[in-house]
Formats: sequence, C-alpha cells, structure tokens
Amino acid sequence: MRTERFTVGTGTGYEYTGLYAFLSSPPVHSEVRFTSTNPTVGLRYKPTDSIILRASYGTAFLPPNYNQLTPVLTPFPTTVVDPKLGGISYDTQSVAGGNPNLLPQKSKNWDLGLIIEPDSLKGLRFDLEWYRLEQNDRISSLPVQTIVDDVYAGVLPSGLVVRDPVSGRISLVNAYLLNLTRLVTKGFDLSFDYRTPASRFGTLDVFALGTVVEHYEQQTSFDSPLQDIVNQVAAQGPLKYRAHATLTWEYRHWTLGWTARYYGSYSQYAPPFTPSTAFSLAQGGSRVPGQTYHDLLVNYNFDRESDPNRQPPGSLLSGVTIQAGVKDVFNSVPPRDVFYVPHYYSPFGDPRLRAYWLALTKTF
Repeated sequence: MRTERFTVGTGTGYEYTGLYAFLSSPPVHSEVRFTSTNPTVGLRYKPTDSIILRASYGTAFLPPNYNQLTPVLTPFPTTVVDPKLGGISYDTQSVAGGNPNLLPQKSKNWDLGLIIEPDSLKGLRFDLEWYRLEQNDRISSLPVQTIVDDVYAGVLPSGLVVRDPVSGRISLVNAYLLNLTRLVTKGFDLSFDYRTPASRFGTLDVFALGTVVEHYEQQTSFDSPLQDIVNQVAAQGPLKYRAHATLTWEYRHWTLGWTARYYGSYSQYAPPFTPSTAFSLAQGGSRVPGQTYHDLLVNYNFDRESDPNRQPPGSLLSGVTIQAGVKDVFNSVPPRDVFYVPHYYSPFGDPRLRAYWLALTKTF
C-alpha cells in the first residue's frame, strides 16, 4: 500500500487585450493538492525448483503538471458553426491550455507470469508475461467545434460554452484540457536469456525479447466507444509484433555484440481504419511489410574488473572505454509507407541506411 501527496503550483499569468495575450500584473499563483492511496498485491508460487508462477495487481495515479493546470487565453478569435442558431458561422474567443480543475490520471494493471529456470542448464531463463493496463481520466483536449457540437448535443457540460445573454451568440469556448478519455491495452512479453559459464574463452550471452500487443483500445473523444488501434501506426497505435535479439561475447577487455531488430507488418493508413483505395494504390498493397535490421557493437574496456591485466588505479587509461558500432549493417532499405511525407519510408527504419559511430568515455 502506497500513499502519495502532491502539491502542484498553478498560475493565471495571462490576460486578453485586443488581439494579444499579455502577462498580467501581478500574476496570480495558487496551489492544487492531490492525495492518493494505491495498493499493490502480488502472489508468487514455486511448484518446483525450476518453475515460478506469479501474479500481481496494482493501481497508480499521475497528477497533472503546472502547464496542464494553468489556462492561457488564446490571442486570436476562432470561427465556429453554431448549431443552436441554425448553423450560422461567426468568430468567437476560446480558452486553451491548462485547466486548474483537472483530476489525476488513474490506472490499474494486472500481470501474470511464468518463469522457467531449468536445473539441467544453469544460466538459462525463460519468462512469459501477460499484462493488462487500464487508464482512466486521461488528460486531453478537443477541437473548439467539437466542444460546441457536443455541448449542444448534451454530451459535454454546458459550462464549456459561454453565450452572450442578449444576442445568444457564443462569446467564449472553454477548450482547455479535460479528463476525457480511457485506454485499455493487453498483450504478452516473452523473453529468453542464456549466459554460459565463464571459461578461458570468455562468456557468451544470448538474449531475446518479443512483444505481442493483443489490443490497444482508446477513446478518441469524450464518451466515444473504445477503438482498437493496434497496428494502426499512422493513428499512433503500437505494432502488434516486435522483437529484438542480442548475441554478446565477452573476453577480457573485449565485448562484441550483434543485435537484430524486428518490426512486424502493419496496416496502411486508411481513415477510419478501413481499406482506402487511394493509399492502397499508392502503396501497392494494404499493408507495410515486416522489417529487420542488424547492428554491430565492439567495446574495449581498459579497466574491466574480470581481467587480471586490468589497468592499475590512477593510471591514465583507468576507467577508459572505447566503443565503435555499425547501425543497419546490411544497408537494409526501409519499406515504403506513403503516409509519411516527404520521404515515404516506414518510421521504424532509417532512410540514411548504414551508419557508423565511435565513442570514447572515461569514468572517475
């Protein structure tokens, strides 16, 4: 059980005059206090020496920061279409930015795990984890016109739209941040790690990690249904499949590492996540293919403790490490993704292709 108390300073440092926003004199400062108690419950069961089962449940909260709590009046008018006045359009003002009445974002998480460490092969660890994360009261904002429409439809509180008592026109739209949306995601993480015992030939380590995101459901606006955007990269959704594996050899001062990075195929952008003829024709298909990239790392540590010939303390080379690497060893070209202009490459690859780097560090 964990209890936390947060005090966040706020301010109303801007006032609207004409077409510009000026710093008010003196600025008004205040404080907002948040208190939350969050339990964490865990269970660990070991039926044999080689198998561990575990489960956990916990809650958490994230208080809004200073910028999210401090409103700013926009210096320019906004054009709105007023459904209450028959759909006429006119200019009005809006308040954007922070909201001093925001609540903390809250989350719940569940985790189930299976760990296997066989006695017959020391140094081997296999870990399978299932997770579910739920976030509520996520802080976000809505377009001014959406707020006007939703208030008219009774979806949002009427206080977000202020009307002139004489003309009935909108005089101000409160388009600041709100606790609006909810997110639910779940999936699997699978890891494999094996390190050989130390020998005169050094040690060898193999590590691999794979992730499968089953669902990534979020609301796009207040009171809207959850929409699954897993593998919808253009909509800021996560990849469904991704993995990386690293092979590392350590021998005295030397470390040699090879890493492979895999990104699964994903759907081509098509609002609202249905086949789009225009994008599919430009893409040559409805999906962006999977991609794999390889990296190489060479490390020389003058001061490795495991080496009997390490540098004596205080020497010039004590604590010095030299690293060199090659990113995208095979010069793999990222697949085409017509959504990302102007280069039209998938964001998981680098159109600059192979890259070299060198680093020299010294610790004291």
